[in-house]
Amino acid sequence: MNRKEYLQKLEKYLKNLSKEDFQDTLDYFNEYFDEKENDEQVIQELGSPKEKKPPMKS
Repeated sequence: MNRKEYLQKLEKYLKNLSKEDFQDTLDYFNEYFDEKENDEQVIQELGSPKEKKPPMKS
């Protein structure tokens, strides 16, 4: 699985979020990928997209 596939799968699990929360969550994960050099390593660190929870807002 690559970054694009990971994010596409993640989108399926986030579809019940509000539009704003959905976009915020995708932005969060995109930024996380951007900060790392190796997408495969990031995917291993993150685990399954199904297990991810949206980041908590302060």
